[in-house]
Parts: sequence; structure tokens; C-alpha cells
Amino acid sequence: MLAPAAHASGSWVTTATQATPLPSNSGAVSINPSLQLHVVVGLAPRNKAQLDALVAAISTPGNPQFGQTITPAQFLATYAPTSADVQLVVNYLTSEGFSNIEVSANNLAVSAYGSAFNVEGAFNTSLVSFVSQGRSVFANVTPAQVPASLGGIVLAVVGLQNVGMMATPLQHASIGVPQNPVTTPPYSGPQYQIAYDAGKTATGSNTAIGIVTEGDLTQVPKDLRQYEKEFHLPQVPYSIEPEGLQTSDTSGLDEWDLDSQASSGIAQSLKQIIFYNAGSLADPDLTPAFEDIAQDDRVKAVNMSFGGCETLEYLSGAMLLDDIAFEQGAAEGITFFAAAGDGGASCQLLVNAGQPGLVSAVEYPASSPYVVSVGGTSLLTNPGYTYDTETAWVSGGGGSSLWESPGVWTSGVIPPVNTTAGNRAIPDIAMVGDPNVGGADVVVNGTDEGVGGTSLSSPLAVGSWARMQSAHGNCYGFAAPIFYTKFGQPFGTAAKDFHDIIVGDNYLYPALPGWDYTTGLGTFDISAVNADLPACPRR
Repeated sequence: MLAPAAHASGSWVTTATQATPLPSNSGAVSINPSLQLHVVVGLAPRNKAQLDALVAAISTPGNPQFGQTITPAQFLATYAPTSADVQLVVNYLTSEGFSNIEVSANNLAVSAYGSAFNVEGAFNTSLVSFVSQGRSVFANVTPAQVPASLGGIVLAVVGLQNVGMMATPLQHASIGVPQNPVTTPPYSGPQYQIAYDAGKTATGSNTAIGIVTEGDLTQVPKDLRQYEKEFHLPQVPYSIEPEGLQTSDTSGLDEWDLDSQASSGIAQSLKQIIFYNAGSLADPDLTPAFEDIAQDDRVKAVNMSFGGCETLEYLSGAMLLDDIAFEQGAAEGITFFAAAGDGGASCQLLVNAGQPGLVSAVEYPASSPYVVSVGGTSLLTNPGYTYDTETAWVSGGGGSSLWESPGVWTSGVIPPVNTTAGNRAIPDIAMVGDPNVGGADVVVNGTDEGVGGTSLSSPLAVGSWARMQSAHGNCYGFAAPIFYTKFGQPFGTAAKDFHDIIVGDNYLYPALPGWDYTTGLGTFDISAVNADLPACPRR
């Protein structure tokens, strides 16, 4: 390929998007130059250190700035890239032959479509095609670069590989609709409310939540309405917000049914569910969706029941871009929750490849410090569904990140080795995930099914947090610092008001007293946690 004349001088600057490592026997060949690709160019925020300090201050009880969140307009004015910088990127992409160019609402990402030929020339990289686990995939074998004139503006170029697609960690019950060993019938929203002691805590009726989805959602509201009727729950208002090009894919129906029914079921009611519907679970479709959710600022909690191996997310540059979107959300008082994964101490992609139990192979976005990572348990209840005990679910995700740093709020609660090494440790909290011991009864395509996974754990946590927010006038911001500083105890000591899980493991890490690598701080006693939340800050 000939370099464009504008770049003949060779003055390129390397971005955070690194080369994708290939298996030695990949059989990779040069990519078809006419293959159409979707890329997202991520821009550097302004005043990043100031933003970091702000999020820590406004999210920590006892800090004078606690609760003083910012607006999207304030984010644009102080932290977002300037319109002039955005225009430079748009102009460059246009000159390189890209089309359908769109700028995210917060100016942090520019989405565009172009041929592989355009991509290789614009970002001075080489792309190859090969087959991985039965899929035809592509990847960049050299880092992505931009002209030196964009060097201080562009952070990363996402979409140069599709090896690391996000996946939903949903598990179907092996016995159909799950039966609790002590009580029948199986669990639905009202039963989870009893098990996790919602008690007289306000419902989530004053709190709106978001759910990140993809594909054709036509059936999801229908299943939600049937679920509400079946379990005598009020109808929750909803809206579907398309994010990017939409598809007819329905393979994720059971996941999106689970997310909406579990979150609203344990909340009893919600002000609204907004389905932020991305074009796919590929990074170039998800990154703009995350950016728009943060700038939209219409919800207090967001569910993300999907994940991918964090090393691939780091190498692609998507981790860097998405972390900024999640951090913007935290600054505005939005808490993103993510499933920790169903690969135990490994990520699901490696488990599917027959390599379970690898150390530190945690999943992203759960490993982001600006996300509440939710692990999984097996739940046992007494007659009447009152809480009995929980054990760590063997497939629940957890471990140490190789690339992310911990939030300052975790200091003294997580193992000292993580603080010393500067590694983010997950999960933060847990909820039931075992599809067979405490799993959910969910309506899928009009029929009741038994499902679980940390795909269940995360929306249960979102619905529980919605109740707490409604009980306190939605006054709280990012939840993770509140959980750690208000309820966390010195390492090895049980968190206050949480069920401390001390039995079980996730292949590599055992459940231990206090915070651990499989259930985090533990699971909610909703009434107890709600009663001991800090006083609402003055606005």
C-alpha cells in the first residue's frame, strides 16, 4: 500500500492502540482491502488530573465536596475536547475517505466507516484476517498511528480488531426452571426482595436506570409486561434509544429479558428503564454508546451484563476510551454496574478456548475503577424465601487486573498486595448468579425459563441500588466509594450490613472473611445498607 501523499514525510505518532498478538498457528493473511470497517477515534480529555481528583472528592462520604456532581454542560466546558480539536479529527477522516462520520455527544469519540484500505492508510497500520474459534476475524498487527498534527489530540483508534468481542455471561439452568432445595416455586422479583431483605425500603419508583443492549428489542418489552403480570408487579415505563446503526439480531433476547426483569423485579418499580441499544457488542459500537449515556445524564444506574478479556480491551485502546466515559458518569452521579463474568478466575473467552483458571484474566468493563463490578453467589433461603446463606459461585468472576489501577476509596479494604502493586481487584460486591441454586425465573419469548450467571447478579445490584437512591431522593453519586468507605472494613473483616460470604471459591480464589476475590464486600442486606447510607449532601 502506498502511503498518502500528506504523510510522505513519515511524521507519525503512535496512539494507545497496540498491535494485536496472534496465535502462532493463526494462518493470518492480508485483509481484503475492500472490507468495510467501523472505527472510533478517541480524543484526549482536558484537565484529566483535575477530573480524577473531582471524582474521588465528590464520591467520598466525609469529603466537603461529597455529592456535588457536575452537569454534562460543565463536563463539556471543562473536561471535553474542544470543538476545534474535534473538527480536526473529522476533517482528517473525511480527507482519508471515511463516511458516516458522527461525533459523540461529549466530543470524546468520532465514529466513522471506511474500507480496510482506508483504515490502513489513515492509521499507518497493517490488518490481517484469520479464523479464531470458528469465527472469521481481523486484527491489526502493528500499532495504530496518526499524523503528528493529531498527536496531542487522538488517544486511540478502536475497531482495528474484532477478536475480543464482548459476550454476555448468561447461563441457563440445567434443570429447566430452577428450584430452590427448600422452597418452590423458583425465584422472581418478589422472592429476591424477600431474600435480600428489601423490607420496607422504598421501591425504585423515583429512579431511572439504563440497560446497555444490542439487536432487535421488539420482544423485550412484551416479555417484561408478561413478567410483570405473572408476578404481580407494576408496569415500568421504558424507552429504546438507538445508538448507532441498528441490526435485526435477536440472539441476546434472553439476556435483555433477564436484565430488565431482574432489575425491575427486585426494585418492585422503577421510574423508567432506558434501553441504550448499541449496534453490536463490538467496541466501536459500545464506546459511542457509553459516551452518549454519560452525556445524556438521564439515569442514576446503568447495567452492563457483558464483558471481554481485559488484555484485548487494553491493547485495542477501548479500555482507555471507555474508562473516560465511565469516569464522566461518576462525576455526574451515574453508577455503571458490570457483570464480573462467568469464567471464574479467568475470562469467558479463554474458558471457551479450553483454558480456565488463568491468573488475573479478569473481564472488562468490570475491571474499570469507575464501574461497580458484581460477582456471583449460590443463594439458599428458608421457607418463605427469607435469607439463609450464600456461598461463592464457582464460576463467578474475580481476580486482579493487569492494567487498571484501584480507586483510592478501596485502600485498606482490598488486599494490601493490590494497593502496593497498583492493581484494581474485582469484584466489588456480589449477588446470586448460580443458575441452579437461586437462579431466576425469567420470561423469554413468552415462556418461563431458568437463567443465571453474573448476568443476573449485575441487574439485581442495579435494582437494589435504585431502591436506595429512591429512598434518599437520588442524592447519591458514584456508588463504589460509598460502599468501600461507609461499609468496608479493614482487610479480613466483614463489611458492615453486607452478607459476608466465607464458603466456596471461583477455581482459584476462595471466599474469605471480609473482601475477597470472588464475592467482593459480599451481598446486600438492602434494608440494613439503606438505613446506614450517609446523610444526603446539601446541594
